[in-house]
Amino acid sequence: MNKITTKPNQLTILSPRFVSLGLNPHKLTQFISLATIDLRDKILPKFGKNDREQVIKEYGELACILARFNILPDPINQKAYILPFSKTTGKKLSLQIGYKAYIQFAEKSGFSLNTQIIYSNDEYNIDLASSIISHKPEITNRGEPIAVYTVAKKSGESIIEFMTKDDMKEVKAMVGFTGKGSPWGSFEGEMWKKTCLKRCIKRLDLSGTDIELVNMVDDKLGYGEDNIKVVDEVLDTIQQPELKNQTQKLQEEEGDF
Repeated sequence: MNKITTKPNQLTILSPRFVSLGLNPHKLTQFISLATIDLRDKILPKFGKNDREQVIKEYGELACILARFNILPDPINQKAYILPFSKTTGKKLSLQIGYKAYIQFAEKSGFSLNTQIIYSNDEYNIDLASSIISHKPEITNRGEPIAVYTVAKKSGESIIEFMTKDDMKEVKAMVGFTGKGSPWGSFEGEMWKKTCLKRCIKRLDLSGTDIELVNMVDDKLGYGEDNIKVVDEVLDTIQQPELKNQTQKLQEEEGDF
């Protein structure tokens, strides 16, 4: 018990790295606080004593990715989730970028994004050829989810991405890890929205923006990927070798991470 309550405080060792990745002093305090609570209360209690050192190390790696994109490690805001694995991969934790993070970054690029799930009892009319959609959700008994759509708007123009339940089954089948402990097992509705959003985003002109980088990170992470390698590839993409070198130097100095 003592190890669970004291070890997460070692995340403060990463403060210089978080600052180098873009967190200002106010956001740094908030970030460290939320990360410590998340790690101490939700992550570590799910692991045995022998796993905790690796879990804390991996959590620090994943937190660096969130710091780069100024996303708080707070599942309540539905922008990112650090989750325990429940399958053998060698990795203990998984990072999932939430669909609300995609919406946030699209707005910074001048796009408004709206994604909704259609249920069998909802009223809806979709005209993909004309990029028109009418959707009126049923209030009391919506039935089963049957489709999901995303509408992207900018300068009066609209782009609609539409996916059916069968489309989602195909995506889910390709993931491979969809049982208990996976995002598809615990947050399937949000994964429907995120999948549709990501497909829509690839049709937008977002080259060089943070949303494109977020998409790249999310695609590369997968399950069991090398988290530090992903961070390095992101830093290479945004062409900041001095930031990458600074991050690597801090990593060597900090040792535990």
